[in-house]
Amino acid sequence: MELNSYELKAVREYCKAIGVSREPTDALRDARDAVISLMQSICIHEFHIDKSSSDFRSPLYTVDKKEFFSSKNKQTNKYTFRSGILQKVRKNIGDITEKRNWNTYKDDFELIEREFQQLMLGLQIVMEWYLTNYRRYSLVSITNLSNSEREALQPLFKVVPERRERRYIEREEYCVILLIDSSQSMIWPFLDDQSNWDKWDSQDYKNAVARLRLAIGEAHKKALQALRGSAICKDGYLKIYQYTFDSRKHLINPPEYLEAMEGSDKVVTLGGEGYRPGGMTALYDTIDESLRVVYNELREVEESHKRIDKVSIGVITDGEDTITDGIEVSKSPEAYASKKIAKVNQIRKRLEELRSRDNKKSFLVSSVLIGLTGSEFSNDKLESIREELNFNESISIDNTDAESIRRAFQLFSTNAKNT
Repeated sequence: MELNSYELKAVREYCKAIGVSREPTDALRDARDAVISLMQSICIHEFHIDKSSSDFRSPLYTVDKKEFFSSKNKQTNKYTFRSGILQKVRKNIGDITEKRNWNTYKDDFELIEREFQQLMLGLQIVMEWYLTNYRRYSLVSITNLSNSEREALQPLFKVVPERRERRYIEREEYCVILLIDSSQSMIWPFLDDQSNWDKWDSQDYKNAVARLRLAIGEAHKKALQALRGSAICKDGYLKIYQYTFDSRKHLINPPEYLEAMEGSDKVVTLGGEGYRPGGMTALYDTIDESLRVVYNELREVEESHKRIDKVSIGVITDGEDTITDGIEVSKSPEAYASKKIAKVNQIRKRLEELRSRDNKKSFLVSSVLIGLTGSEFSNDKLESIREELNFNESISIDNTDAESIRRAFQLFSTNAKNT
């Protein structure tokens, strides 16, 4: 089989772009020409666009207008990507076509080099997707390539053919919810003298906060690294949705696709000021909101694309809920109890909605409570919360310290990867 003229032009521009000692400005122009040629090929192959038309002269606009990468929900008027890999491809195409020149960086050669490497990686992602996923070509079957072109394309054909996506693949995506306790009690094990637990200006308290932040930051980063190495992340189908919670719920990031390469996505890694311990434990408020947001998104995808996406939720906490809807258990026990009952019922209802599908596949894959247990928070209390909320599983980790925090995050990532 032969590549058509636009595909062949894209291949040749790609080969020039990745050439040894290619200047960034020239590589940028080559990359832009390559992706435009691929879009023109899609216009012909997919939509039979007339080559003399204005639509063909603006192929990326046309492909978007034809809802190739994403489709519009007529009821909500919102666009949703057809799959994670198509969102990744569209983002990289945008990065390449929207970047105009490198002159704005002037003499910042280090920044130019970082941008250049990212650009080349994006171009490889687009080319690999087009040749092996969209068109499903086999390198050995293409007859109109030179030996040097064939050699340059070889790394793009590393995917096993039987596992490649089809053009508009509608396979399920996975959303992993991670909720991390940031209440003040997380600080206590890191204090040299626990009587300093409320002495915020003491050096002991400040040191404990620094040690806790370091432990959380390192453990969280390793957990995300483990997920980045999973097959579903590398294929572009894994989202991460994260909160910390103390007296209030704090959104770290909404559901965002996790990329295999760190720094190329919007998923936030905790560390330093990103983790601020203090206050009480709004455990139920945070669980309820995260489940509501994800459930609404799952239902929208199901209605728009007839696809059943999946969700797993992991909660890392060192204590029971102590504040719900702004009502503190210590100040208004009766009002809190009433709020708590209502909130627990909401959570149980949301989990049931995620599980029960009237003979359809369940959205929910797993729900796990990981408890940092000790004298104030026993395994029995952890299990009681699990039963109360109707989570699938609870895991107890004794002795809250840096090591137990690392184990908690490791258990979370292992659980998420195995779903």
